[in-house]
Amino acid sequence: MPGRAYRPSTYTNDVMLSSLGSRRFPPANVSPRDARRWARDVVTADFPVDVDSIALVVSELATNAVVHAKSPFDVTISAGDVAVRVEVRDESSDAPERTAHGMGLRLTDDIASCWGWHPTASGKSVWFEMPISG
Repeated sequence: MPGRAYRPSTYTNDVMLSSLGSRRFPPANVSPRDARRWARDVVTADFPVDVDSIALVVSELATNAVVHAKSPFDVTISAGDVAVRVEVRDESSDAPERTAHGMGLRLTDDIASCWGWHPTASGKSVWFEMPISG
């Protein structure tokens, strides 16, 4: 499926990030909604970022974890001086893949300033970043 290639972070490669929070969700149909709501609560007005966009991409990546990984997943939100970074970790080692019928990674391409993924000891982590304004 065509689309923008995974890009390295232009914001947080060598920057110390502060954790804003992390939460585990079950592989349930309501989990993407719950993850979206949780992300909205975590990213407060202290960070001038597009919270709606962060919540939407969290929901899409959480949906991918529920539908494709069929495993519990963790969402971690961190912030640096110039960006907010979100990671969604699941228990599948399968690489994220754009498909003809899926919209999650297409939306991530369009909304996030950068995103990528990497394998972990127990699966994978898909991350994205949004710049802090000002």
